Amino acid sequence: MTTITILDTGISKLYEQTLGNRIISKTTCYINDDKHFIIEDGADDEIGHGTLVCSAINMINKNIQYNFIKMCGENYWADENTLINTLKYIAEKNVKSDIIHISCGIQTCERLEELEAVLQDLKKRGIYIVSAFSNDRIVSYPAACSMVLGVAFDTSIVSPNNWIYVNNSIVNIFATGNLHTLTNRFGKKENVAGSSFAAAFITGHIAKMLDIYGKNEIDERLKESAIRVYDAPSFVEQPKPFDIQKIAVFPFNKENHALIRNYDMLKVEVDAVLENKFSPYIGKDAFELLSILDYSDEKENRHELIIKNIMQFDWSGTFDTFVLGHIGLLNNTMKNSLYDYIYTNCIRHGKNLFSYDPIPSNVIEDFHHAGLNCYYPNIIAHGNENSNCGMLYEISKPVIGVFGTSSKQGKWSLQLKMRRIFEEKGYSTGHLGTEPHGYLFKNTETCAIGYNSYVNMMHNEAIVLFNSTMHQLSKNSDILFFGAQSNTIQYAFGGLATIPRYTNEMIIACEPQASILCINEWDDIDFIQRTIKYLESFNGNKVLGLAYYFKNNRTQINNAGINKVALNRDYNRILEIEQATQTKIYDMDCKTEIEALCDVVESYFSESGE
Repeated sequence: MTTITILDTGISKLYEQTLGNRIISKTTCYINDDKHFIIEDGADDEIGHGTLVCSAINMINKNIQYNFIKMCGENYWADENTLINTLKYIAEKNVKSDIIHISCGIQTCERLEELEAVLQDLKKRGIYIVSAFSNDRIVSYPAACSMVLGVAFDTSIVSPNNWIYVNNSIVNIFATGNLHTLTNRFGKKENVAGSSFAAAFITGHIAKMLDIYGKNEIDERLKESAIRVYDAPSFVEQPKPFDIQKIAVFPFNKENHALIRNYDMLKVEVDAVLENKFSPYIGKDAFELLSILDYSDEKENRHELIIKNIMQFDWSGTFDTFVLGHIGLLNNTMKNSLYDYIYTNCIRHGKNLFSYDPIPSNVIEDFHHAGLNCYYPNIIAHGNENSNCGMLYEISKPVIGVFGTSSKQGKWSLQLKMRRIFEEKGYSTGHLGTEPHGYLFKNTETCAIGYNSYVNMMHNEAIVLFNSTMHQLSKNSDILFFGAQSNTIQYAFGGLATIPRYTNEMIIACEPQASILCINEWDDIDFIQRTIKYLESFNGNKVLGLAYYFKNNRTQINNAGINKVALNRDYNRILEIEQATQTKIYDMDCKTEIEALCDVVESYFSESGE
């Protein structure tokens, strides 16, 4: 007779009568107020979930003995520490088990390696482990662990005797998601559905198989008996750049300013900054031009970075990689192609190429033929929406999103400034960037969907990519940052170019609990308020502050055409926006104000218990 140990909410005294002498033991495990792991006799089911799960198993196979361990509370979720300690208890006490059934779990796991270690230990002891996934299609544990048979429900499967076997996915089985009549803790019939009971039916079938076959044959028997075998697509990992040590940067423009301003946050060394021969910046110190001393007092820790003419540049220098920014507009003004000039010199002098724009296939072949590397940010996401059978990860760390009301507001710079301050406070930060040079920064992953992007993802593909990237970043970070491109919502109805790309998908996938909204002094207050309401409509997201930096002019677009308008600082306007939105505005050019903003964010997460 197969022995099953059920980890759930216990078993009701009334249903015990149905099982009779097939109950071996009843135990309660929990963490007390002093953080001690407590083991007690008895497992009275006061909630009813465990009784229904047992009824589902019993419906399939009555030739089973049971151990009941009560370890789940309301909503049928387990505490991470209780789950791990209970599994260790089963291993250490050698609780007789052929199958461990878990129809509860956790959606984030800080001690995942420890959980997997004890699961592996139990598996080596010959115990088969079955666990249900969360009903809301969020990746949950232990169901997602490789040494566990993870079961989810599918409403297209009617019978509890049918299932779909899944290859190449964290979901191993889809079983019935339809209503089925089971016995509840009061001895009455109740119609229920969900992953908990889908998994229980499968456990019942596995128990039958164990009466005939060995445990190492069960997976194959489940596959052979399935109504269908589904091969889930693999998640397509994004192409990553080659190893880079020292870079030369061209041109000295907006996106590359961030590399210079934040040189100490890079994982590469900036060796040279270049400009076209007509630039007024040639011969000047890039650091001084960016007024970096306004934001850092570490002048003695850096050398001068004199901007050089690319046409007179010594390509035989010590840098290994040429970083080529967006130069499409600049190239159109030149008599000869800058692209060809740069490609040729890279190959001639043995330099790798990191380009923000796509590199022609023939040029890629030329680099590879010369034994060199070349890279541009490219996203390959087709089919990713079906990896993990559509399940998403809940992000386990605090997440801060930075959004805007328009383009050119310094959103990327603000993210870097906030990261710097949090790291000075001792936090480890992770960052999902949308700028092509994001890979050059420490602890940063990039989905380059910004200016001049050639990326074209479907809605679900984008969500899966952003979510999986944030999940990976969360493993080695205390706090996570990400930012969207341009405006968050449309100002008014307009053509496709006015619709923000991927902003909605990023918010859904990244789960920000706190957001900062970058604004312009001239924004309509109603538009700012609408943007705040939009951001705060997502899953408890809170806009903690507004941010801006003073601009000398603005571009106006109307029916009369496009023109530039000079601006003066208008502190009264800032106060007006603050009062109307009841949200403080922080000056991005002032370090003390960004520090104050970070203090607000830190306090918010401390109070919310994140």
